[in-house]
Amino acid sequence: MTGLVGNNGAGKTTLFRLLLDLVRANSGETLLKGKNVARAESWKSFTAAYLDDSFLPGYLTPEEYFYFTGGLHRMAKAEVDEGLRNLTAFLSDGVLNSGKYIRDLSKGNQAKVGIAACLLQKPEILILDEPFANLDPTSQLTLVDMLATAVRGTEKYYPGEQP
Repeated sequence: MTGLVGNNGAGKTTLFRLLLDLVRANSGETLLKGKNVARAESWKSFTAAYLDDSFLPGYLTPEEYFYFTGGLHRMAKAEVDEGLRNLTAFLSDGVLNSGKYIRDLSKGNQAKVGIAACLLQKPEILILDEPFANLDPTSQLTLVDMLATAVRGTEKYYPGEQP
């Protein structure tokens, strides 16, 4: 797990956009696991990203988006459902079974949808830009636990503990 820290305008989001082939560098190459993102598509199968709510289709419900995303990764509905069961503590009230479109969710719940869709994919590379923005403190702690668990296996890690 790697975190980027820097002042506003330092280029953190630009780096993420380079990694995702959303912008092109004036020179050099952008590689993910040795794959040039501008010349290959294979990196997309092991990479998931949520940068902001512009990545979300507002006209879908969260469930529709999760099934759509799962389908892109050849996940059966049952696999998506199982993944969502593992994310219920994070998604909590107001996201699942709300009957709302993503566009009608709070900014925090929209972020949860985007992050959860990434985690459902179980990617090798997960790119999150300011993942704690708009999340309530409980959701922030839950996300820390989920990310640490994803990186380190089933062992839980909490801020302040020795890894």
